[in-house]
Amino acid sequence: LSRYTHAENISVISNRIALKTKFDALTEHIATARNGVNILLTSRVASGKYDSIIRFIDNLCRAADRRVKINLTVAGGGEKLEALKDYVSGISNPFVSVEIKGHLDNLLPEFEKAHLVVGKGRSVLEPVMMNRPGCVIGDDGSIEPCTPENFERLYRHNFSGRGLECDNSVTVLKAVLDSLADNTVDVEKTLQTAQLAREYYSAEFLREKLYAALEDLLQRQGFRQVKPETPAPLLLVDMRSPVV
Repeated sequence: LSRYTHAENISVISNRIALKTKFDALTEHIATARNGVNILLTSRVASGKYDSIIRFIDNLCRAADRRVKINLTVAGGGEKLEALKDYVSGISNPFVSVEIKGHLDNLLPEFEKAHLVVGKGRSVLEPVMMNRPGCVIGDDGSIEPCTPENFERLYRHNFSGRGLECDNSVTVLKAVLDSLADNTVDVEKTLQTAQLAREYYSAEFLREKLYAALEDLLQRQGFRQVKPETPAPLLLVDMRSPVV
């Protein structure tokens, strides 16, 4: 496109997610974490992602302590699934339990149960959009919570795990676990993050972004766009010729 127009004339709209539901009563849900923190990791258990899963589990075992039980669920299929099952069977930390569920057609029950979701890309964005606290993980074991302050930076990297700001993964993860165990999660920031994720990625906001991009383009071409109040075909008026 840059061969035919200037960069400022190109608008990029991210892929969209059709949001199925939105969990309310976040404060009450987080309060139940004192009885056991439910963490959900969704990812393809494949060669390119296996190492990041293992590193996260290792860091989780190092961060966990006797204050609260950690229940980790890993959802996702792939050629390394059996290897992962073998690996977690050797975990000896009494405060961490890991359940490998493999591929699941319906993740909503897991999203609803989770106090924290971790992963990359859509796997972490979708539950974050549903009002769940989320962390992005990197291939090198780094981890960073999703917040209103760092959302733009995570967005620029498409929540891929690249460009994370993490000095010590165990320290970061322990702070997140402590906030859940102590019921000190900043619920307002969690909801602000969810709203940002919906504005950037939810299909419900796509029409508004498309209208804005089309209106700007058409006005430059001499058209005036009339935007209806309800979804309908675009009505274009050619301002280059008289309107009868």
